Amino acid sequence: METPFDQKINVVYLDESRRTPVHSAALDGKHEQVEEKVRVASGLDDQDEQERTPLHDATEHGHRKVCHTLLQHGANSSMKDREHWTPLMSASDLGKEQSCQDILTVNPETDDVNMDGETALHIACRRGNVGVVNLLMDYGASLNVCNKDGVTCFETAAKSGKSEVVFAMIKHKRWMEIMEHKDKNGLTPMKLLIKHFPESAQLVMDYCIDRSETESSDDPNFTVTCNLRFLDPTPTDTTYLRESLFFGPSTMVKHERRELLDHPLTQVLLNKKWSSFGRLVFFFNFMFYFVFVVMITAFLIRFMQNGDKELGDYFIYVYPIAFLLIGVQFTKKVIVILVQRLQYFTTLSNLTEWLLYSTTTSFMVSLFIFDLIFS
Repeated sequence: METPFDQKINVVYLDESRRTPVHSAALDGKHEQVEEKVRVASGLDDQDEQERTPLHDATEHGHRKVCHTLLQHGANSSMKDREHWTPLMSASDLGKEQSCQDILTVNPETDDVNMDGETALHIACRRGNVGVVNLLMDYGASLNVCNKDGVTCFETAAKSGKSEVVFAMIKHKRWMEIMEHKDKNGLTPMKLLIKHFPESAQLVMDYCIDRSETESSDDPNFTVTCNLRFLDPTPTDTTYLRESLFFGPSTMVKHERRELLDHPLTQVLLNKKWSSFGRLVFFFNFMFYFVFVVMITAFLIRFMQNGDKELGDYFIYVYPIAFLLIGVQFTKKVIVILVQRLQYFTTLSNLTEWLLYSTTTSFMVSLFIFDLIFS
């Protein structure tokens, strides 16, 4: 006697693991058996001892036809196993783009998290499944959900070294959401991109230059707008911390990213900084050093011509000013060391300046002591 489709017979568990015939058929990828069993028996969403449904088994083992069949018959794609994994997470882990598409068509919920706080997008990023990442982003998966380690999906891809995923996410139309997210130090991902993924950093910089639709640059309506905030975040931002100072070109120099230094956006930023502060700072440092050199040179000439006999009150005027200038320079150097730390000592010019100022100070101090003793 044929059982009507709207009547389901009670299933008998196959073993102590509470697995039903539908579980077994789904695990083996036998979609015809699955089709037959779900029509005449219950067990579509029954869970085994690991709290896994037949849809979990089908997606984890890459059986797309079985997955499609179960979803057609109303399988619940939101159910979680003991580790809080959904079928979408399993499909994302394997890179089964079509299975993900089938699940999302029925249930577009993308932001369920497992016991590690990871979403399906976290898992796809960690595994390097570019197609699934693009699909989940198209369906609006959150880019700002952090796992238990406080890491977003984009940071997961970066830390896993998945450069293809990083580039694909930056290339996606939602790239701005990624770049606007700030970590606990108030920094956007730009520093990370410059350091490890220069191609993706260059793509972001390309996006930050907006040219008007006018084709000819000679057109009076032609404009170019540059967004500099990712290379030079403002200290007025409430999330910007003093210990996290970031200036894009400095990071480029540190990691020898010449192609990024030559980028038009970087050149615009450097020209802007030069126009605003560079000229004034350069002129001040030049005059400061010029006065210092003139005073020391004049003192040495007079000393070489007359010895210490006719220096007289010259010490009274030269020494305080010379030591003041040297003190200011030393103070500036110490401040720079506190900011740059060990990196400061990797530059030859910095070491040379310390050598010059130290030897000059030693010479001046020795003369001063000599004058005190024999005056």
